[in-house]
Amino acid sequence: MNSDDFISRARNTVLENLLNPQFGVVMLAKEMGISRSELYKRIKAIKNKSASQFIREIRLERALELIKTESYSFGEIAYMVGFSSPTYFSTSFKDYFGYSPSVSKQNGNVPKSEKIPKTKNRTIPLVLGAIAILILAFWSLGALGGSISKKENTVDLSVNRRTSLKAYKLYVEAQELGEQRKDSSLPKAIGLLEEAVTLDPSFAEAYAELSFLYGQWHYYGSLKKQERDKMMKKYTQRAMELDPESAEVLLAKADLAWKNRVFPRDSSMITEAFQSVLDKDPENDRAHYRMYQVYRSLGQYETSHAHLIKSSALEPQNYFYKTVLARDLFWKKNERERAMEMIEEVIINSDRPGGLYFKSLFLAESS
Repeated sequence: MNSDDFISRARNTVLENLLNPQFGVVMLAKEMGISRSELYKRIKAIKNKSASQFIREIRLERALELIKTESYSFGEIAYMVGFSSPTYFSTSFKDYFGYSPSVSKQNGNVPKSEKIPKTKNRTIPLVLGAIAILILAFWSLGALGGSISKKENTVDLSVNRRTSLKAYKLYVEAQELGEQRKDSSLPKAIGLLEEAVTLDPSFAEAYAELSFLYGQWHYYGSLKKQERDKMMKKYTQRAMELDPESAEVLLAKADLAWKNRVFPRDSSMITEAFQSVLDKDPENDRAHYRMYQVYRSLGQYETSHAHLIKSSALEPQNYFYKTVLARDLFWKKNERERAMEMIEEVIINSDRPGGLYFKSLFLAESS
């Protein structure tokens, strides 16, 4: 597939999933039949931008088209192009186009020849928005059947490694379960990964994910430290044997060092380990989050905060990152209003217990 065909197919895949705010880099890679790091490399080489930026800009360009129709409110458009928050949509729109959605209308940035007349009896705008969403949903659903990755039944992990689509689906599902960070979900995620490596014993990224999730299970669940260290070492070693250059494998190696750190003695070694991940995959949200933790431990709060912002921007639907960011905004940056808005978003959109807990702390300290 040449560069133009690759970008065209990636763009169409994003448009097919426009209504899904959860559709991001991992899901695009899955639909394209390649690994996340391979997707990043190809888009970076062709478009000189990150994969997440590529997806976000497609959403925003479609939003501008909808604004030109003058048929929907900005809130409706935000949800129609896959933004879960109108505030986040407005901020992203302004960052990309250089002006806010409202200014786009007010200053005539929409050419008159492209405008579509407003619906006359538009007394219930949300109903019209919902109808438009349903139409787009059926269009998206029908288009999903033609994915090349499904036809080929394999996924590119790197230039010279592939795995079966079935094993890769198990891997992605395990990642999603692991992100719940619960004692009940982590063993299930590990079970899925064990199935994946049974199907493909050379699946280095699945072994790396096993190592990472065993570390998470100890922190968020009931796994003993001795068992954690044993399993993390076992699976990291196996992943390194299979592909020591993979960003996901390097993350597992760095995470193992992080879990057994002695600060400040090991700080330089651990920072370099996570930086090696970002050198391979600058969009690795987990590596950015660990860098946030490393620099926070060293008291370098500005650098730490920058990595936290990056991890949250890369995964805007990750409400764990949003909770931590809200906490940092409130206590480290004194941006209390923004912190409260963010924690409200967490409470509305997720069942994370931290949302209500931190809101109560914010309110108590603000009163």
